[in-house]
Amino acid sequence: GTLALARIEANGIRVDVDYFTKTRDRISRRVQKIEKSLRNDEFFDTWRRSFGEKTNLTSLPQLGHVLYNVLKFPCHEYTEKTKDLPKDQRRPKVDADALEKVDHPFVRRYARLTKLKKIEGTYLKSIIRETVDGYLHPSFNLAGGGEDETDKKGGARSYRGSCSNPNFQNMPIRDSEWAETIREGFI
Repeated sequence: GTLALARIEANGIRVDVDYFTKTRDRISRRVQKIEKSLRNDEFFDTWRRSFGEKTNLTSLPQLGHVLYNVLKFPCHEYTEKTKDLPKDQRRPKVDADALEKVDHPFVRRYARLTKLKKIEGTYLKSIIRETVDGYLHPSFNLAGGGEDETDKKGGARSYRGSCSNPNFQNMPIRDSEWAETIREGFI
């Protein structure tokens, strides 16, 4: 298994670098446009009044505080660590699923921004960064199932393979738009 994965790693996966670069640049412009619109929104003014200089547009705990404590949106789910605490000590969930349940234009744009940043950073930038001469050479790891050196390098501990730099096994599939966008760059 290790020899087969080493051959795959050495041969690489041919990619259209120009396509990925243009797609990353297009998404980067969209990210900047959405960030600007969010910062000019009345909702963000409330956010800024709550946190002052410490306001951080990427902070989910801050967003949760503004949504549920300041603007009093109904909170239906709490983080796993705090769900059994008294109500005033619970922290609301502000992951993608929780934000989908909030019907507010700012929150919908914020969720879109988060998704675009993930596509831009996790997928496109890492593919471009790890491509050499038009070929992507991800690292494939095969774990031995125990406490050996392979496990420390990122392999799973259950005799199955893993992948890193980038994680080629973790390309988007659930969101059909982004799955198609990413896959189109592989030749």
